[in-house]
Amino acid sequence: MSMRAKVGLFARERPKTTFLLALLALTLLRLLLGAITRTDRERVEDVISGAEHSLEAGDVEGTVAWVAPNYFQEGMDRDALRRFTAKGIATYGSPRTYILRRELSLEADRATCLLSVVVRYPQAPGGMNMLSRSKWRVSLRRAGRRWLITEVSPLEIQDRPIGGLVPFGERFMGRGGGQDPDGP
Repeated sequence: MSMRAKVGLFARERPKTTFLLALLALTLLRLLLGAITRTDRERVEDVISGAEHSLEAGDVEGTVAWVAPNYFQEGMDRDALRRFTAKGIATYGSPRTYILRRELSLEADRATCLLSVVVRYPQAPGGMNMLSRSKWRVSLRRAGRRWLITEVSPLEIQDRPIGGLVPFGERFMGRGGGQDPDGP
């Protein structure tokens, strides 16, 4: 008797068991596909976490790798952002970030993430360990299957509004805020 005939005989003799086995197989298949397939929300959260972990490790190149190649914000391109990040790490050390609240909105190939964070800077000027509470907006865009950061904007620092990334840099890192004084 062929395997196909044996399966058919089993299904006719034990319909309830066959139904349960088929249901179990479909459930396992769905779980397997769910584990393999990542949603856009999960991918965006991976970008935010990846950039956060790279920054905490003091990895400037790893941090900027999450940023879109055509990044341009407040007169800063990706190379200026790289210098800005390097200057921040050189001035304050690799920050430890604690995300208190994350609000994510997705629309087609764009995403916006509002973050409320507390950041610990290990080597703040004066040799003290500094804590800072802030709110940030991170905008992302999908490029194929990958999401990349297109904007990073501080909204508030210690409950005080701040006018953008360049004013943030100037306030905390001095004139130029990590930018090349001659421009990007």
